[in-house]
Amino acid sequence: MNEFWAALKDQMPDAFVAPNDYALFKSGGVGPTHLVLRDLLTKMYSARRTFTKDEFKVMMAGSELLTNAEFWKSDNDDGARIYSGKANWPDLAKRIVKDIEEGITV
Repeated sequence: MNEFWAALKDQMPDAFVAPNDYALFKSGGVGPTHLVLRDLLTKMYSARRTFTKDEFKVMMAGSELLTNAEFWKSDNDDGARIYSGKANWPDLAKRIVKDIEEGITV
C-alpha cells in the first residue's frame, strides 16, 4: 500500500503538499482508490510485476484521474467530490479503472 501511495505522490505532488484541500485524502478518495489498488494488485500479480512504486506508476500510466490533482480538489464541483458517500465508491473506482484501461500506454 505504501508503494501505491508513493506512486500517487509522484504523480500528484501538489495534493500531498496540502492534503486537507483534496478529497483524495478523505474517505471519499481513500475508499475508491483502495478499490483501484485491489484491481491493480490482481493485474500486477497475474503479470508477475513487483509491487513497487515504479511498477504502480507504469500500471497507472495514461490515467488522467490518477495524475490530475485538480480532479481531487475538494472544491472541484466536477471532480471526485461528486462521488461523495460510500455508496458511490464503486462508481468512482470503476471510472478510474476504465480511465487506466483506456489510457494504457504500456
